[in-house]
Amino acid sequence: QGDGIVIKLKEIVREDCHEWNTLAAAILSVAQVAQMDHCKMGTGRHDTLCWVLDMLASDTQDDTHFALVTSLGICLKGVGKDAAGGDCIMLSSSDEHLLLVFLNRTLNDEDRSVDGPWEALADVKAYSEGLVDWVVSKSLIESGRWPFRHVLLFCDQTADSAKAKQLCRQLLGRMHALSFETFLQTEQDDLLKGLGKVFEVIGPDGSKVMLPFLEKENLHHGVILLHVVADLNMQFSRSHLADFARCLLSEARDDITDQSLLTNFLQQEYIRHDSELEHKSLGAVSSAFCYLQTVFGSAAPDGGSTQQVAKELKDFENRFAERHRERERKHERERKHERKRDRARQSDQQGKVGESERELEDAGGPEQVSHDLEKVEMNVVKRKQEADHQSNPVSDKKSKVQIKKAAEHLSLETLAIAVKTFRPSMLKNPIHVAANPLNMYCAVRLWQTSGLLQQQNVDKQLQLSDSQSVDAEEAFKNLCALRGPWIAGYGQDDGRWEHAVCRMMQDKVLG
Repeated sequence: QGDGIVIKLKEIVREDCHEWNTLAAAILSVAQVAQMDHCKMGTGRHDTLCWVLDMLASDTQDDTHFALVTSLGICLKGVGKDAAGGDCIMLSSSDEHLLLVFLNRTLNDEDRSVDGPWEALADVKAYSEGLVDWVVSKSLIESGRWPFRHVLLFCDQTADSAKAKQLCRQLLGRMHALSFETFLQTEQDDLLKGLGKVFEVIGPDGSKVMLPFLEKENLHHGVILLHVVADLNMQFSRSHLADFARCLLSEARDDITDQSLLTNFLQQEYIRHDSELEHKSLGAVSSAFCYLQTVFGSAAPDGGSTQQVAKELKDFENRFAERHRERERKHERERKHERKRDRARQSDQQGKVGESERELEDAGGPEQVSHDLEKVEMNVVKRKQEADHQSNPVSDKKSKVQIKKAAEHLSLETLAIAVKTFRPSMLKNPIHVAANPLNMYCAVRLWQTSGLLQQQNVDKQLQLSDSQSVDAEEAFKNLCALRGPWIAGYGQDDGRWEHAVCRMMQDKVLG
């Protein structure tokens, strides 16, 4: 009986001629049948898991992606011992083996997509040590291909120091592939979060993992790593601090300017924070510079390279302070020059006023002067009235607002159209959303109650303004609070209300 149902449901999905909600419901039903006790005893669950993974790797529509991800979670959930905690699905050994075989097969198959299964595994938060080892062995973190939210889960759940070091090297390798601007703008927070978690597991040996990357990096990536070390507030033992100092003082391999990593870093920090240095020190605006001062300031008496780094930091701070004083002196000279020019300008204006008064005296009698001034004033008033009229078309604006409010009126007919025409893929392309955002908002919220659509913030997807969001939420609350038929004409004897009810109940979607 169960096998027959599953075959029929898979046929519905394979035909691909049904509405998206029918396809999504069929996919979820296949997964739910596979979780029944009598199906777990045979190959039903194994076959269903393979079927879901194959569907994710094929060119499926966006409309059914959420149903496939949910089905994958249904198949995997509750089978393992859940040793990794409640925040993820711990894969059983059999599921792990099946997944790794599938991932190896699809990774080298040009006709199949690897993004769908990878994103789905990240969405359901699947975890196992074997899965982490496979991702690390393929360098998918370093290349930036594996979803980073899943990488953060790996970092959070890994408790073994050796595996944490492997993840750490992958994350550091990822930084090597980024430009400084990309690192700061897009991936800094995630990379720092992941490195912070694995360094907690690695413990005191964390600096030993970091130093080889500083030694081999060029100036560009060395500066990025310095920011990482500072943001993580990494602690060094005395021997490792000396190695760290030698890395800062050594010239990078690709450097053609004979600059050390420390010199290049200080110059970049000064340029980067130049606009903030008007009334603040570099240590106050640059956390990385402040970190180096703290670390090497206390270790300077040890001599050697650590003392040299401390001296260069102090010399740079002194040079910066001198630049700041010189800038203040320059600004003061400019202000004095400006005040001098203002005084000269004022004296010139006073001379011109005297000349104007003399010209008025020679221009004629009081009647002629008054007449000329009156003409000028009238022209100014006339121009102002014309400008006010052009910039404030009150009647046009009022009519546009009235038309817009009328168009956004929520009615049974427009809502029925919105519910039937909606597709989940519309949320990815707001330009294709219906002209009335209120109807579309209520349609999406209604579909979310069916369990076939992912729960998400509809306001952002539909690009609603703050006022539209408030109106839409109020309309949906009123819609959910209805207790009687939402059709006009109830209680009248002409039969139109009964006819309208029957007609709407025959609608397969809204009914």
